[in-house]
Amino acid sequence: MNSRRRPLVIGITGNIAAGKSTVMRLLADRGATTIDMDLVTRDALRSNGAGFGPVVERFGREILDDTGEIDRVRLGRMVFADPANLRDLEQILHPIVGGIGRTLVEEADTDVVVIEAIKMLEGGRSRELCNQIWVVASDEALQLARLQETRGMSEQDGLARLANQSSQEWKIQQADRVITNTGSVQDLVRQVDEIWLSVVQAESR
Repeated sequence: MNSRRRPLVIGITGNIAAGKSTVMRLLADRGATTIDMDLVTRDALRSNGAGFGPVVERFGREILDDTGEIDRVRLGRMVFADPANLRDLEQILHPIVGGIGRTLVEEADTDVVVIEAIKMLEGGRSRELCNQIWVVASDEALQLARLQETRGMSEQDGLARLANQSSQEWKIQQADRVITNTGSVQDLVRQVDEIWLSVVQAESR
C-alpha cells in the first residue's frame, strides 16, 4: 500500500462470540495494526485506570475483589441483568475508551489499523474514526456454545449476554463488509483473504 498521513481504519464488530477476535488476528498476520477495545476497556477498569473511580462510585465497592480491583464477573452480572445499569456503564466508559482508541490510531505506523469493538455501532459515531465497518456474523447457538466452551460461562450467563445486544441484522445493515463465521476455519480465512485483497488493491490505486 502507499504510505499515507492517516491510515485506513477498519472497524470490526459483531455480537459476542461471533469470531471478531479471530478475524482481527488474521488481519494482524496480514500486516495491520490491531486495537482490541475490550483490552483497552479492561485497562481502563484497573485500579490505576481512568474508568475505575467513576465505575466504583456508580456501582459500589461490592464489585471489587479481595485485591481491590474490579471483579469483571461481578460487574458483568450486575449490568447484564439490568439494561439501565448497562447504559450507565457504557456512558461512563465509552468516552474514556474512545479517547484512548483515537490516540492509538494516531500512533500507528502501518497503512491499515483494525479496531475491534462489540459496541462500535451503537453510539452512532463509528464513522468519525473508521473508514470501513466489517461485521462478523454467526449463529446464536454457535455463539452460546463458544461462550460456554472458551469462557466457561453457564448457559444462563451466556444467554443473558446474548440477550443484551443490538440485533445482528441491524449491524449487518450498517456494514461495508460482512464475514460469516458459521463454517470451518478455512472458510473464515478464505473470506478474510478475499476482503483484505480487495482493500489492498483499492488502497494501492
